[in-house]
Amino acid sequence: MKRCILFCCVFLLSAFAHAQDTPDTTNKASLKPAFNGLIKTSFEYQIAEGLARFNVLNARLDLRGFVNSDLGYQLQVDLSSQGTFTVLDANVRYQPSDKFEVALGQVRVPYTTQKQISPGLNPFTTYSFPSLYMSSRDIGGTVSYRLPDVKKIPLWIYAGMYNGTGINNPEWTGRFAYSARLVAGGAYANRIGIKYYDGSDIEQTSLRMLGFDANYQTRNFETDVEWDTRRVGRLDSLDNRSYAMESSFDIQAKYIFRFEKNYSKKHAVKYIAPLLRWDAAMGEVNDGILVNRFTYGVAFGFSPTVMKTELRLSYEQFNLKDGYQNLYFSENAKEGWYDKVLLELFIRF
Repeated sequence: MKRCILFCCVFLLSAFAHAQDTPDTTNKASLKPAFNGLIKTSFEYQIAEGLARFNVLNARLDLRGFVNSDLGYQLQVDLSSQGTFTVLDANVRYQPSDKFEVALGQVRVPYTTQKQISPGLNPFTTYSFPSLYMSSRDIGGTVSYRLPDVKKIPLWIYAGMYNGTGINNPEWTGRFAYSARLVAGGAYANRIGIKYYDGSDIEQTSLRMLGFDANYQTRNFETDVEWDTRRVGRLDSLDNRSYAMESSFDIQAKYIFRFEKNYSKKHAVKYIAPLLRWDAAMGEVNDGILVNRFTYGVAFGFSPTVMKTELRLSYEQFNLKDGYQNLYFSENAKEGWYDKVLLELFIRF
């Protein structure tokens, strides 16, 4: 509770201090709502068992806008998150300038990155291991503030307090969850960030996490690196709590081969992008890497805008070690740890 009071004090002081500044009205959004969405559908073939299926991975709709110069809103739903209807974002935002914002409601926890949780930014059909550690969203409040630049490099700090009970789950709690993130560089590209989370998961298991992520991007090349470590507190059948340390990492890259304008005017494919990813999860120090995966893929772009309309073909190769069953991932995630071929059609509008 002391941390809760301290956070609230810092929150109010920062808001008061920033309110003294003259609001920057040069980048104020129009009061006309912005609407966008995406559809991500796939065909999956499980090599070992010879099984296959069609799947609608995502069908997202996003609505956001402002009701006046400072007060905005966001509502995002997924009509079919692998067959399930899910409310993702439902929040009100106070943004007196482009350097300060407060969001209250169901929001993204700042420990996660947009690329981790957004199918519109993830070039692969499936998510990497670090993104599967915790619920990407929670009910609470997030403050974002742009610090003074360091040698012309933007610095952003994000901090929030949440129920800690996960998405669409407004349970009463005696212990809030806290998360903070410091980012140097751009919001999505050419950035480096450190992050922290202290709370619980949707099953009220104690969860404390520390992580690092970085992105480097040019016009045709992009690479991402991410590392997370977590301390998990579990309760056994006798309500005795034990702790375990686990970690995971992810490195991925893609290169875009763009066709000449004369060619692209006559053909549907505008570019081809080879994809490569290696991610892994580790248990205790003596356990080493318990599961790792290589993903090889290629994306065919049907729009000059990258990641707007793509057909993706990929192969996932898993390497499992005895003891991987004890890793702190959902059983649903572990059931997908098998070699497979994926064909995905992705459209963003």
